[in-house]
Amino acid sequence: MVGVEDWIEKASDMTDTVPTFGYLERLEVSHSVDPDKWQGLRLEVVLRSGISADSLRTVVVFEGVHQLKIQDPDDCSVYMLQATSIEDRQLELARYEVREVEHGAMSFLCRSFTAHIEDR
Repeated sequence: MVGVEDWIEKASDMTDTVPTFGYLERLEVSHSVDPDKWQGLRLEVVLRSGISADSLRTVVVFEGVHQLKIQDPDDCSVYMLQATSIEDRQLELARYEVREVEHGAMSFLCRSFTAHIEDR
C-alpha cells in the first residue's frame, strides 16, 4: 500500500481530473484478539468512483480506530470522507479525526491510514 499523498498523485496521473470515490461498496471492521497486540480497531472502506462494474475502486485502511460511530448507510448515497490531523491535541492513540462530511454517516479517531486504487 502507498501513502495517501502517493494515492492522490496516482489518481491524478490516471485521468485528467482526480476521480471521486464516493460509492460505498464495503465497510469492514476487525481487531486483534491478542490483548498484547490490541491498539484499536482496523477499518477497511472500499469506495467506487461510480456504480458500474468497471468503475475504479479505492481501498482505504484505517488502523488504531477509536470512538467509531456509524449511521445506517443509504443505498446509493455518495460518501465524502475527510481526515484531519489532530496531532496538535497530543492524544496518545490518535493522529487523525475522520468524518463523513456529506451525511454524517460515520466518524472516528485513528492512528494511521493508507489508501490505494485497485486496478480494473
